[in-house]
Amino acid sequence: MCIRDRSRQTAETCAAAALADSFMLKDLGRNELQDFHIFLQMFNKESLDSEDCKHLKLFYIMIPALTVNFANSFIHTKNTLASKNMNSVYFCDDGFPIGLAYFLKVFGQEEEFRRLNWFDSAIEKYANDQASRSQVLTTEQSMLMKRAEEYQKEFEWIFYSFVAAQQFFKDN
Repeated sequence: MCIRDRSRQTAETCAAAALADSFMLKDLGRNELQDFHIFLQMFNKESLDSEDCKHLKLFYIMIPALTVNFANSFIHTKNTLASKNMNSVYFCDDGFPIGLAYFLKVFGQEEEFRRLNWFDSAIEKYANDQASRSQVLTTEQSMLMKRAEEYQKEFEWIFYSFVAAQQFFKDN
C-alpha cells in the first residue's frame, strides 16, 4: 500500500513502500511487534479517564503547534550544521513522529487527529506559498520561497515518518 496521494508517487516509491510493508508484517515476526503492543497496554482506559488525566482528552489538538515547533527546530539545526561546514554530517530525529503515533494510539485519538487533516493542510499551505510568488523575485521573496519549500519538505518528512510509526502500533 503506497501512502498519501498516489498521483505524486512514482511506481518505484510505491513498490518500495509495499516491500517495506511486507517486511514489517512478515519478516520481523510477532515478538518484536508485540513489544510495542505491551507499551500500549500499560495504559488502561480507566487510568486515562481519571481526574488527573482530563487534560489528555484533547491531546490531538496540540499536535499542529507541536509539529510546527518541531519543524522550526529541525530546520534550524540543519541550517546550523550547514553554516558550520558540517555538510557531511547526517542526523535523523524520528522520535517525534513515533511519539505522536504512540500517544495518539494510547489516548485513542487517532481518528480525531486524522479528521484535523493537519499534514495535508500544512503541506498544501507551503506549496501554495511557493506557487503564489511571482516569476520575478526580489531577494526577500526568494528567501520566503526557499523557506516555504524547506517547510513543505519538513512537513512531508514528518508526515511520512508519522505514517510509518503508526504501523508499529497498528492493531493486528
